[in-house]
Amino acid sequence: MNIMETEDGNVLVSIPIRFQTVCGRRRLVVVGQGEVNDIDLDESGTLIRLFARSREWTRLLESGAFADVKELAEGLKMDRPYVVRVLRLANLSPKILRAVIAKELPDDFSTERLFNIKSDLWSEQEREIGLA
Repeated sequence: MNIMETEDGNVLVSIPIRFQTVCGRRRLVVVGQGEVNDIDLDESGTLIRLFARSREWTRLLESGAFADVKELAEGLKMDRPYVVRVLRLANLSPKILRAVIAKELPDDFSTERLFNIKSDLWSEQEREIGLA
């Protein structure tokens, strides 16, 4: 995983991945720093897909492809509240992203807690999830 700040002050998170089929099941293989971690798509894949969706939808809004969240939701044929919840994931702490990928989340972690994070500050997000 590579995390860097861009010239415009945004944070760019790059995660080298590849898909692999093992025994008829599709797996997401995350490659980083010389090691390979298999992540079963049934477990962490849903969250990883949500993170990817949040980044893509943010890009669509920032590029002007959609004027606002309402228009984006209509274009995606999805409920606006769901789109808003997913978009909020684009600002998650890199430490939380790493924990999801490495399957190192607290025992009491839930997707609902992730969706209900209130703060934009990464340290507060980590505390709310139980990683601080």
